Amino acid sequence: MKFLLASILVSLSLLGSTTFAQEPVREASKVSGDVYRFVNNNHRSVFIITGHGVVVTDPINAEAATWLRAKIEKLTDQPITGIFISNL
Repeated sequence: MKFLLASILVSLSLLGSTTFAQEPVREASKVSGDVYRFVNNNHRSVFIITGHGVVVTDPINAEAATWLRAKIEKLTDQPITGIFISNL
């Protein structure tokens, strides 16, 4: 009986910890002029298009950075010339 109860509890705990991967919510929108806001789920950052290139702040991770780069390439032919990463 103890084994059965323990098996049921383990099974229930495994069911409760099952998570399904969701696609991140990402968007880029113009704030003003050549300043844009970048959103990746709850993370927010900015990038600025200048006459000499694009400056990006905190792309958060490799997947978000790849997505952001593709978005920037649709907005401008300027290369990314600066990336600032905070330690927060």
